[in-house]
Amino acid sequence: MSTDLTELSSPKPPLSGRQLLVVDDDKALLLALSKVLRSEGAKVLAAGSASDAVRFLSLNFGRIDLVLTDMRMPGTSGMTILSAVKGSSPDVPVIVMTAFATDGMREHCAEGGAFAFLEKPVDVATLLETVARALAS
Repeated sequence: MSTDLTELSSPKPPLSGRQLLVVDDDKALLLALSKVLRSEGAKVLAAGSASDAVRFLSLNFGRIDLVLTDMRMPGTSGMTILSAVKGSSPDVPVIVMTAFATDGMREHCAEGGAFAFLEKPVDVATLLETVARALAS
């Protein structure tokens, strides 16, 4: 009787091998989000500004599976990132986060093609469940 070694190995983390771009001007939150997503097996590109995010998008065209972005940042907004992603890679899901949610903002993001809109502080379980749903869609 032979044993299949794949049965003995531990299961892959849920986000294993997926490349995510995380954008937030709050460095502590950016590091925390990156750490959580990496612990689930994701490869994370962390951008501290919208301009860094747009640069990462251009350098990694076709290799980013999901974008998680803050809405309000100095200089530009998460809508710029949402528009850039949807303009070049419409199938890449974008999750928008903010601590300053309004119904109008929510609607604007939905109209722009955002997969989800999360309010900060973001619950880790909700974040991971939303990311998993977005990647499965």
